[in-house]
Amino acid sequence: FDPLTANKVEESGSWKDPVRFSTYLTNLVGPTLIYYRVFAENSVGISYSSEQTFQTPNVAPTIDLDADNSTKANFTGFLGRVYEQQSGGIVADKDVVIEDTDGDSIRKIIVVLTNPIDGDGEFLSFIGDETNLTISGKGTDSLTIESRKISNQEWCKIIQKVEYFIDYDAPDNKTKREINVSVSDGFDLSYPATAQITVLLVNDPPVLKIAPAFETVPVFNDSAFVNPGVWADELDKEPCTYKFSYKWQVKNSDGEITTIENSNVKALLISEDYCGDSIRIVEKVTDSGCGGF
Repeated sequence: FDPLTANKVEESGSWKDPVRFSTYLTNLVGPTLIYYRVFAENSVGISYSSEQTFQTPNVAPTIDLDADNSTKANFTGFLGRVYEQQSGGIVADKDVVIEDTDGDSIRKIIVVLTNPIDGDGEFLSFIGDETNLTISGKGTDSLTIESRKISNQEWCKIIQKVEYFIDYDAPDNKTKREINVSVSDGFDLSYPATAQITVLLVNDPPVLKIAPAFETVPVFNDSAFVNPGVWADELDKEPCTYKFSYKWQVKNSDGEITTIENSNVKALLISEDYCGDSIRIVEKVTDSGCGGF
């Protein structure tokens, strides 16, 4: 190439031993092959070397899931939380930042749940617009999203649409789930940034094992007694104390159902008002101390 028309980097000085001359070049694009010629100039004139080449390395991109550290995570990480069987388990804050110092475009993001505890019910999903994206691994512990048509700023928004979901009742909530997020510029993969997600439990209703029943068949002018049902907090597996409440309902010949006023009792006197009608008892159980019913 013509050295007179090429980009020039020059230094002025006085060198007694030009054979040992060296210089530093920064902000070169990589990875690529750079062609160069060395020149030296003195009072007589200028001389050029033959054409040479060297290979510039690629600088891997970087990602920070919470740039202002508002979630108080370590380094480039993110701290989040999600309730069991509910959406909202985001893995990055709104200020997620992706950088590539040598100007390469991001081509791919890889998100990996590194420590699933409760099996296949823990997985990653993408809840955003999939236009121009190729996505693999939805519903698994390893999600990959690829595109050659997305800007680096758009990739930041895409990462905000990745969520962790846990589809279990009473899952293990003692261990934070760790989710590694890496980005690739097509040459190198970034060092992973780690999102740590705390799983929050919700109360599940107790399970009816034996239905409540009348002690005897209700008859006119006598009291009908109910034996409480048998319940178990099988989903939460908590040793809860149950609180029982009742209401008595009457169904007439037209199929209309009415609730008897002030009937939160376990026994009801069968008066002539109810003769010829059907009577049922509705039992409501609250797992006191755990919430729900």
